[in-house]
This record gives sequence, structure tokens and C-alpha cells, in this order.
Amino acid sequence: MDGEGEFLKCDAPGCEHHEPVERISAEHVGKPCPACGANLLTAEDWAQWEPLAAMWRVLKSIRPPIPAEQIGGYAKITTHLHGPRLSIAVEKIAQSEERS
Repeated sequence: MDGEGEFLKCDAPGCEHHEPVERISAEHVGKPCPACGANLLTAEDWAQWEPLAAMWRVLKSIRPPIPAEQIGGYAKITTHLHGPRLSIAVEKIAQSEERS
């Protein structure tokens, strides 16, 4: 989850499909992957994702982001949740690099 939206990623072996969504919601549970037909979001993943997403929204609302010019860049935070595993990656991006 980031300030630019969220995305659903197919977890089926060999499938690399992902699609951007404005916000992951319960309506996405059971949505079939257009590439392979597997669920893009299982009920188990949704039950774990929803509290995490709520936490991110609260954290983002507490303090507005610091302008990149003041800190020489920005941090890109990526989360991935599947089953019992949560991974969080933080990458510092120099102000001169293009945001991806």
C-alpha cells in the first residue's frame, strides 16, 4: 500500500498478473485472476490485510509527508501479505530519481 494506490497480485505459481486498484476491499475477495483464474484475494488474505491497511491509513493521517526537498529524497515502502507472511521493504530514493 502506498500513496499512489494499492494493487492485487495473483499468487498462483507461475502467474505474474497484478492490477492496480484504488483501495483493496472485501469486494475483491474471490475475484478471479484474468490470466489464470485463481483468486486474486482470498478471504484469509483479506482478513489479514484489512487491519494492516487500516493501520497504514491512520499512520499516514497523523503527520503529512515531509517534502522530498527537505530530506534529499523519499522512502518507498512496499508491503506484501500472503497467508501468515508479511514482508515490508523500505527503499530510500534520491530526490533526483524518478518515482516508480
